[in-house]
Amino acid sequence: MGGYLPCNQVGPFVVIGWVRSVKSVRLSKAERDSRYHQCGQDMKEILEWIDKNDPKLSEMESIKLLRRVFGEQFEVVEATVQSRRTRPSRSVQNPHDPDAHYADMGNKQWIGYKVHVVESVEPEQPAKVKAEPGEHFITEILTTEAAQAEVAGLPEALKRQREKHKITPQAMYADAGYVTEGALAQAQDNAMELLGPTRPDPHKGSYNVDAFVIDVENQRAVCPQGNTSTQCSHIKDGYMGTEYYRFEWGSQCDHCPVHKQCTRAKSGRRLLVVGLRHDLLRKRREQMKAENFSQSMHPRNGIEGTHSELVRGHGLRRTKYRGFSRVTLSHYCMAAACNVKRYLKRMAFEIEMGKVVPA
Repeated sequence: MGGYLPCNQVGPFVVIGWVRSVKSVRLSKAERDSRYHQCGQDMKEILEWIDKNDPKLSEMESIKLLRRVFGEQFEVVEATVQSRRTRPSRSVQNPHDPDAHYADMGNKQWIGYKVHVVESVEPEQPAKVKAEPGEHFITEILTTEAAQAEVAGLPEALKRQREKHKITPQAMYADAGYVTEGALAQAQDNAMELLGPTRPDPHKGSYNVDAFVIDVENQRAVCPQGNTSTQCSHIKDGYMGTEYYRFEWGSQCDHCPVHKQCTRAKSGRRLLVVGLRHDLLRKRREQMKAENFSQSMHPRNGIEGTHSELVRGHGLRRTKYRGFSRVTLSHYCMAAACNVKRYLKRMAFEIEMGKVVPA
C-alpha cells in the first residue's frame, strides 16, 4: 500500500475489516445435559435461600450474575427446574467473563468478541510489496460484542478516528458486511466514499428483488414481466424502528403466467419490500458487474495480511484477559506493537537504501 508515512500520520484512505477474538470452553452435549439439571436445581435452592434469609446478598455482583445465569439457562415449570430451549443472544457463556458472548455467522461460531481493524492505505499502490516493508499503519482497532453486526462497527470506528485522532477519511474500503443500504446513505451524507461489494439479495431464484426495476424516487417498480406496480406504501414500523417501501401489483398478478414462481403468497399476489435508499444498493450491485470492479478493490487486499499479522504474530485470535475493558486494552496494545514493528522495519529499510541518514 502507498507512500511512506510517519507513525503519527495517516493517509486520506483507510480500509476496515474484522477478526474473531475467541475465548471458549467447550463441553460435549452429553456432559452439558448431565450437569444442567443438577446445576439448575442447586442455583434455584441458593437463590431461594438468599431471598428468604438474607436479601442483602442479592446486591452482590456475584449473586446478580448467578440470578442472571439462572434466568437465561433455566425456567421453573410447576416447581420443576427445566432447561430453556432458547436463550438470549447475549447470554452468559462463561461466568468468569460475562462479556464474552456466543456468535454464529453460518460457517463461523465462537464465544468471545469481535474486533474491527482499520488501516491506512494508498490506492495507487494497493498490494503489499514483499521486497520492502509496508508503508501503512493501523489507525483504529475496535472491540465489540461478538453478536454485534459487522456494519455497527463502521460508524463507531469513524467516530473514534474523528474524535480521538482528528482523522476524516475521504474514502473507506470495506468488505460486504459493512456495505449496506444504511452505510451507503450515511457515507453519502458525510461526503465520504464507501468502496466495497454489497451482499446479494438473500432470496434465491429468478424473481428476487434484483429482478425488479425499482424507481425509489418516483415510488414505482416494474416486475420481470413488465408490469408496473399499482401501489407504493411508505411504512414506518415503530416496533422494529425501521422504514421501508412496499410495492404491490394488485390484480395484475391474478393472470400472470409466472405468479407461482414469483410468489408463494396465498393470494397469489406479489409484495415487494425495499429500503428507503434501495437506489444506492441497486447502483452498487450494478457497479459490481463491471469488469474493473474487482481490480478497483485491490487496495483492500492488504487488510487480510494485517489480520494474519495480528493473529499469528500477536495472538489476536485468543485473549488472555477477562472483561470487555481489559480485552479492549489488550487489543490496543497489539495494534500499537504492530505499528511500532512496521515503523522500525520501514526505518531500517530507508537507512539501508540510503534514503534516511541515521542520527
